[in-house]
Amino acid sequence: MGLFRRGSKEEELRVEVGPDAFVFHARGTQLRLVAEVGTPPNAIPLFPMDVTGGVSPSRYQYLQAFLHGGFLAAANRKKLKKKPRVILFGASSLDAVLHGYQYELLRRAAMDAGASSVRFADANALALPAGYL
Repeated sequence: MGLFRRGSKEEELRVEVGPDAFVFHARGTQLRLVAEVGTPPNAIPLFPMDVTGGVSPSRYQYLQAFLHGGFLAAANRKKLKKKPRVILFGASSLDAVLHGYQYELLRRAAMDAGASSVRFADANALALPAGYL
């Protein structure tokens, strides 16, 4: 009976995903963040394009922290009061780097960063990656 309260509206946060930057849209504001963690001389890219063949450390925790910071900055707060519903656009642009795993990776990172739900607006969010046989 008391599961759904009238008038309690969850915040909706739209995020445009790209290998070089993410754009967060919340309540009429737009925030563009370069997809890297750290300060410019020592910045670590979230999605490095030039793979040298060596083993690179996992960047999942960096992605999670990046998304959490983006959620906070887009909401213009120090703490998320309500968990936002997140809609991700353009996740397929990460296919060249993440080879089809970007949907699950982004979903988990956004949920761990404080989202109440994650939805993809790509036309083929569950399609096989390009070149997959």
